[in-house]
Amino acid sequence: MPEEEPSEGADVFRCPHCHAFSQQYWQDVDWSARRVSNQAIVGSLSRCSRCSSFTIWVDDEMYYPKASTAPHAHEEMPENVRRDFDEARLVLDDSPRAAAALLRLTIQRLMENHLGADGYSLDDEIGNLVEDGDISPRLQRALDGVRVIGNNSVHPGEMDMDDGRDTAESLFMLVNEIVDEAIARDIRIDDVYESLPDDYLEGIEDRDEE
Repeated sequence: MPEEEPSEGADVFRCPHCHAFSQQYWQDVDWSARRVSNQAIVGSLSRCSRCSSFTIWVDDEMYYPKASTAPHAHEEMPENVRRDFDEARLVLDDSPRAAAALLRLTIQRLMENHLGADGYSLDDEIGNLVEDGDISPRLQRALDGVRVIGNNSVHPGEMDMDDGRDTAESLFMLVNEIVDEAIARDIRIDDVYESLPDDYLEGIEDRDEE
């Protein structure tokens, strides 16, 4: 099975720009005009067949965009949330504190824009969702984990000087778990339901109207 992670010379991998598992088109680059320590730089470009974005490779290493060891965003993550998640991936190795701050912001967007949460603070928003019965116990635990991990007085988008890599990595995992529970599960169920034969769907509708 082909490797999903970007690899120099691979025909197919997960694009670091659009995250699609896509065909890559390669082109060698003549770096002869640029030399470092009198040594020629060997480079190449790969172009994604899905989004047409370029990835730059130098000496068999991905030079642009910067490689990240952080988890990829869940495939069903909304675009306005994914932007902050992907930015957190890019800065994780240089600043775990900045990554954690961005990830808390993704939680705020998920809560307000996709879970319909309302409240003065993240704690209030979680409490209101629980009171209304809008989230499962599993999702409640995931959200409470985000709220209290590291320092529970830190608000979304704020940087906590005590945040470390362990905190950021836990937040990456929890964000993806929240997307899977709150968004992707419903999509999977809807896909199965909509694939049922029309006569079965009509029978279900007739039953529910009785």
